[in-house]
Amino acid sequence: MIRIRPTAEPKKVSAFLGITIAFALGLMFRIQMSQFGYYLDGFDPYFHYYVTSILVRDLSTQGFAGISNFFSTVDYKAWYPVGLNIATQTYPGMYFTSAFLYEFIKAIGIRMTLYEFLVIEPAFFGALLAIPAYLIGSKLHNGTVGVISALSVAVIPDMLSRTSIGSYRHEPFAILGGMLAIYFIIMSYEENVDSKRSLMYAMVAGLMLGYANIVWGGGMYFNGIAAVSFLLIPLLIPTDYTKCLNAFAVLIVDLSVGMAFPNPGISWLYNATIIAMAAGGSAGLLLTAITKHAKDANKIIDKWVFAIIVSLIGIVSLFTGLVPGLAGKYLVLINPITTAAGAAVHTVAEQQATSGVQFLHTYTVLLFLSVLGGYFALKKKNAASVIMVVTLLSALYFASTYVRLTELLPMPIGVLAGFGTSKLLENEEKDAGKKKLAREARVAMKSVVSILLIFLIAVTAIYVWLPGVVDRGYSITSSATILPGQVYVPAWLQALTWISENTPQNAKIVSWWDYGYWIETMGNRTTFIDGATINSAVMAEVARMFLSNETQAVNIMKDLGGNYVVVFLTLIKVTQSGASYYTLGRVNGIGGDDSKYDAMAAIAGLNDSIFNNAYTDMPNRYFWNNTLLGQLFPLNYVGYGLYDTSTGSFSIEPSYNPSYLGQTNMIQIPLYTMQQKYPFGASPFELVFQSSSAPVAGNVIAQVFVYKFDPSNAPA
Repeated sequence: MIRIRPTAEPKKVSAFLGITIAFALGLMFRIQMSQFGYYLDGFDPYFHYYVTSILVRDLSTQGFAGISNFFSTVDYKAWYPVGLNIATQTYPGMYFTSAFLYEFIKAIGIRMTLYEFLVIEPAFFGALLAIPAYLIGSKLHNGTVGVISALSVAVIPDMLSRTSIGSYRHEPFAILGGMLAIYFIIMSYEENVDSKRSLMYAMVAGLMLGYANIVWGGGMYFNGIAAVSFLLIPLLIPTDYTKCLNAFAVLIVDLSVGMAFPNPGISWLYNATIIAMAAGGSAGLLLTAITKHAKDANKIIDKWVFAIIVSLIGIVSLFTGLVPGLAGKYLVLINPITTAAGAAVHTVAEQQATSGVQFLHTYTVLLFLSVLGGYFALKKKNAASVIMVVTLLSALYFASTYVRLTELLPMPIGVLAGFGTSKLLENEEKDAGKKKLAREARVAMKSVVSILLIFLIAVTAIYVWLPGVVDRGYSITSSATILPGQVYVPAWLQALTWISENTPQNAKIVSWWDYGYWIETMGNRTTFIDGATINSAVMAEVARMFLSNETQAVNIMKDLGGNYVVVFLTLIKVTQSGASYYTLGRVNGIGGDDSKYDAMAAIAGLNDSIFNNAYTDMPNRYFWNNTLLGQLFPLNYVGYGLYDTSTGSFSIEPSYNPSYLGQTNMIQIPLYTMQQKYPFGASPFELVFQSSSAPVAGNVIAQVFVYKFDPSNAPA
């Protein structure tokens, strides 16, 4: 019997090994936080877990009929008393993906809880981003670029932090779908692809775009990339009518998927990005016609004049509101000077602008390599190069507008950095060839450059990127404080356990919106506002309650129907001359409600100067004496501690002294002693729980206080 040995092309083997290593490396980095336990990380993942559990319950009890029940669910534990319509006010794609995958792993005999599955699932989806990185990189130039791109994406921190274990959010699912859509759009424009396969690629691209848009509202970004690509590819690269018509196949499938779900639903028909895709596809067809039929001397001028006119019409239509479908934070994203999104969006930390210094710190050498790769891509002029340059420029713009959207950058930066690295190595080899160096010398020079680049990226990954991603605690185990390293802060875990076990099941909890998801999911109680920030009027009402005097606050509590109030306070313990004092964690931005009253003021439409000392950015006496939040914090204002670092002297002054401004040896910080202001049974707010006051990280104290509301004790 003759045995035939299996054979494989070396390039394919190398590509397979490269992708496998990139996936394994990405997964290894993303599961590093498991050394600190298995928790969902942040605020939003707890809500997503809660919604997914509803879908899993419906599927388990009713089969596929449970989908209908899920789409008709209104959750009254959130945004009481109106509730949250899960079908129309969430993007269900991620929940369906996770629920079906969870049911699948149960069916094949893997036993774990839904919570455990959702903790680890994001790490796998994050690691899978190596696949579109490789595919796009290989179409941009070759398999070497693909492998370098996949390895780069595996370790870039903005993607790592959003796809580590516990980060159960929409974005990794949507970005995976969106980048696969970009790859298939590239394939639909390939010269050596026949019309049938080109159409098939376009339809798959539409399916991936549709998936991205039912997973995440930000999935519209990929629609925008598609729309611009439909215009620019025929403008810059000779193409034919068939491939331009494929833009409408992408559009129709994308539209169909979006309309099949309640969100986006029927509104998807007139969404601005859908209209842009239709306009881009139509413009691409007309550009192709101009190229084929205009006189040779006028082709270039006619094409560019037409493209500029179309672009100007689109920009004017968007900014004047002629094109519907974008509102709130999406308008702010495109036009940062607008106030359309309201104060709630502008106060969210992850929706602030990103500085150039942050970009440099985050991406270091990859940023420069990606710019170099973009330059070479523009010279190359194929569909992949056009789309990736558009993706990089747009991602840089949007990431600079919202820090949250820096997660859009790793893919284009990783791919173009891979291209830039490859071209550097090629040019080095060509230079060596021009100098007629021996083959061994050329190989040596190429190896030196390769090692240098790998060293720069590896050092950056080990000493800059990874520590900030893996050497930290989960939000819930650190109580969402901004403390370096792995610090256990039990305040919220203790409080949520107490709420779940010691309050009535129908209790309604008022807190600032940050903690709504935790209270709904882990405390299993009804809340009025949460991280969805979907009702600015209710958010403003809660903010006014916290910043009003007791009489007004009691009336707002009655109107809301709340039974408990929860506040979170961070302090730094200060010991002087044998006496213990405290200053607010706000001094170092640790992250309690003491750092958030100015955001509350902005959302309530109040001037924060009423509550804030203009010199110190700390709460003034009015805040402590005339706001409910100031009364719920069990602190007594003592004065300003005055430190003279040149002599070591310390004194307490009744108020801040501006005359010391500019004197670097004089330090002034507000000091307090502990004093409970609402005693048992004598006021409308009764302190019923406080978490541990044991210092963490040396001298930091983080405490959650739960007050029971009894309107019968309110002053007449």
